[in-house]
Amino acid sequence: MKRFVCVVCLFFVFGCNSVVNGEEIVNSPDEEFSRCLASNFSGKNMSGSDMSFAKLSGTNLSEANLSFAKLHRADLSQANLSGADLSEADLSEADLSKANICGANMSGTNLSGANMSGANLLLARNLTLNQLSKVKTLYKAKLPPELKKQVKKKYPQLFKKEKQ
Repeated sequence: MKRFVCVVCLFFVFGCNSVVNGEEIVNSPDEEFSRCLASNFSGKNMSGSDMSFAKLSGTNLSEANLSFAKLHRADLSQANLSGADLSEADLSEADLSKANICGANMSGTNLSGANMSGANLLLARNLTLNQLSKVKTLYKAKLPPELKKQVKKKYPQLFKKEKQ
């Protein structure tokens, strides 16, 4: 029961309706659920979950299974995604600033328009030049040296500070 409560709690902070295991959960602006931000979901299986627009800043999602998850425009700033399975996940336009993505599986992950400023992508697995070419910014991001060299050569603008 405890695990179910945590998952339901997680989905109430989104500001829009979410679908979990085929059931729609109508979100509530109730402040009681704001404490779910920066929660610990380490190792949890959230594969295929729709968490678009989620407010998960500072949340521990290390080793979590987020494969095929929809995280479009989610706030994952300063989140711990180390070792997470992000394969085929939709992180388009997500805020991943200062997130720890070290060792995560990025196979087929959609990063279009994602803010990756200050993100730690060292040891990220299956991360490609093509994926990184579509992000919004890599300003101060930590990348594997060879991949960083390739990105800087082809897409130097990604390492420049964004104009506000």
